[in-house]
Amino acid sequence: MSRMHSPCPPGSRACLRHAGAALVFIAALQAGSAGATALQIKGRLLPSACSITLAGGGIVRFGDIPAHHLSATHYTALPDKEVVLAVDCAAPTRFGLQFTDGHPAVAGMPKNAATLTLAGTSTLTAGYIEARLVDGIADNQSVDLYRTGPDTGEPPYQVWFDDPARLMRWRPEQLTAGRATVRLSAYLPPTTQEVIDHEAGLEGRLSVELVYL
Repeated sequence: MSRMHSPCPPGSRACLRHAGAALVFIAALQAGSAGATALQIKGRLLPSACSITLAGGGIVRFGDIPAHHLSATHYTALPDKEVVLAVDCAAPTRFGLQFTDGHPAVAGMPKNAATLTLAGTSTLTAGYIEARLVDGIADNQSVDLYRTGPDTGEPPYQVWFDDPARLMRWRPEQLTAGRATVRLSAYLPPTTQEVIDHEAGLEGRLSVELVYL
């Protein structure tokens, strides 16, 4: 009997491209003229496991913001904050990062921004925050970071929220260890002449999901 060759040799790009798809093998068992039956064998091929972490537990503190520093006529930009993001995989893996805003969308906010809320005041109802991925490192080499999907006119390292078609990626197709700095720019909305005489908590909820490709 001739030996059957595996349809997916080790390291085959075709096999990696279909990782995660269900595999079905059907074997017909026959015994004379007694009829036939079918045996289905199913399984899933999964990519090498990857983990994602954010420095400082993913907590970004903008600190105390004096109310008199906020403009009554235009948005006030806060000093940028940065947090290091790390992805580690057991083997070279194709993946992207999807960023999601945990707050409901607010009318008038930029599409490439996430919502900020300010509790405890009637006038400062919502601001927004933009994120950029910079200082990319893949397997100890400095590399470019870019956003997938249609061109938006924004820089390629600009994060786009809540859009599965626009993932953030490192330039190599596959990598084992990726590092990047998430640079956050927050903007608070105009306020009136009302005096804020109590604290107003600033809150944003962003999540980062690793998507295998």
